[in-house]
Amino acid sequence: MVQFVPTEFTNMDIDEDGFIYAVSADNNNEDVKRLNAQGIDILRRDGYVPPGGDFRYTSEAGPPRLTDIDVTDCEIYSVLDAKRGRIFTYNGDGYLLYVFGGLGNRVGEFDTPVAIERINDNFLILDKVLGEITVFEPTEYGRVVNEAIRSYYHGNEEKAAEMFTRAVHLNANFEYAYGGIGKAFLRKGDYTSAVEHFKESMDRRNYSKAMSFIAVRN
Repeated sequence: MVQFVPTEFTNMDIDEDGFIYAVSADNNNEDVKRLNAQGIDILRRDGYVPPGGDFRYTSEAGPPRLTDIDVTDCEIYSVLDAKRGRIFTYNGDGYLLYVFGGLGNRVGEFDTPVAIERINDNFLILDKVLGEITVFEPTEYGRVVNEAIRSYYHGNEEKAAEMFTRAVHLNANFEYAYGGIGKAFLRKGDYTSAVEHFKESMDRRNYSKAMSFIAVRN
């Protein structure tokens, strides 16, 4: 007989639309959930890897241990991996936007982080052992990425493409930004440029879409 054991959530938060974001320590690629009124998980996991911290890790270190989650506007949410002291921020589609933090005794590192909170774009991290709350302000890169996500969420694709272009100049390895730029080119009918950017972002679905438009045109 198989024993049914309900999911044990470690923490939760509620977004502006009333959906519950929760984290657990199941380590089954579904550690982060977005629950509707029926308790059904509707979190989108369209990113390169499922949301939930480090996807690759050594057997000695073990998987992440998510202890808290915070959701802000435009479906942007962040999770805290207490095992490594790192905070991972994702957009509503499940794409990783940025990571910061770590364990140690230097500025910006923690001993035993247990909770996160967000006031506007500032992060507040509670350290249980040190008895401290550390406040993090966004860098220029963080501000640009947040603005790009919010612009796209509100349908302002031109502003989003501009912000994504700035993000690429700050971090050429930010693959998701190339996809945002590619969508702007796709909307404008510049399918060749769209294909180039979708290739950089490894966005196969939109790459194929842009290629089909080129085939029709030719």
